[in-house]
Amino acid sequence: MKKLLSFIHNNIVEELKLGKSTRNIATKFKVSQSKVAQIAKSIKEDIPSFINGRPSKISNTTRHLIVREITSGNLENAVEAKKYLSEKLNITISTNRVRQILKEEGMTSTRLTKGPKLTPKHIKQRMDFVRMYEDWTVDDWKLVLWTDETRINRIGSDGKIWTWRNRRHPNQKRLYDETVKHGGGSVFFWGCFSYYGPGYISQIQGNMDASLYVEILEECVPLTQRYYGTNPLTIKFQQDNDSKHTSKLAMEFFKANKYDLIFWPANSPDLNPIEHLWHYVKRQLQKYKSLPSSINELWQRVQEVWNNIPIEVCHNLVESMPQRIQAVKKAKGGHTRY
Repeated sequence: MKKLLSFIHNNIVEELKLGKSTRNIATKFKVSQSKVAQIAKSIKEDIPSFINGRPSKISNTTRHLIVREITSGNLENAVEAKKYLSEKLNITISTNRVRQILKEEGMTSTRLTKGPKLTPKHIKQRMDFVRMYEDWTVDDWKLVLWTDETRINRIGSDGKIWTWRNRRHPNQKRLYDETVKHGGGSVFFWGCFSYYGPGYISQIQGNMDASLYVEILEECVPLTQRYYGTNPLTIKFQQDNDSKHTSKLAMEFFKANKYDLIFWPANSPDLNPIEHLWHYVKRQLQKYKSLPSSINELWQRVQEVWNNIPIEVCHNLVESMPQRIQAVKKAKGGHTRY
């Protein structure tokens, strides 16, 4: 590249120090814009920062307004933000430009996470739970027996399955989690676990009412206690607020056996570590190379996976309780990442 005359070089430097754009300077002195940019780079510390091109329609105040409206929930997405700017502030920009601004402000797009609806009453109960158990240590949570029911389909996953695919072969059979109507049948069962490992489980045939629930408790809870050698008088029993769980029959069972029931807020699966244990079981079932040929075979697999749950899995889930409670506290009773 031909070397610039010294006086032209000096004039370009002066223009840069005045904050002129590289494009305007290049036009004025009839040199390439890249040459001006090269000079600007060499003296970067001596020139004011500037933005080439047309000034942005969006001021910093407006940028912060967009972010605030999105994070507060007043606006859901870039499309709504674009409409808001047009109608409220008479600013016309594209949806892609809104997305660009949000990314520049450190935000990323994501899918909405499904979760139970939390009413003000639910939020209050969750904060009551925090106040009641915030001071509990892991040793306290070791005394808790976690319980719940779940359903597992014979065919078709209940959750997401991830894999890699080749763009040139997007429709390979292995890329589909094939399903049939009604899932090809399913098993519905009650289970429990504690810090010391998985407890007894019981398959539920048909619908479960309060009477059947108490029958399961009378059978499975004492067996679990004897297996792990726990004292019935020290056990803390956890269950959700399903009507059969809080029925008169169930309450009489807990009173007769002197089980200490933990207060449990409604619509709070994120606080219950057994939800993650169900997820673990379902992932292990997906590792079988063939589908179960019948519901009986599925139930046999469930029992096999359940009885081989590593003790470390139970330890980690119970030890997460203090963090779960702090997450609810930080969310002021709202949803958490759990």
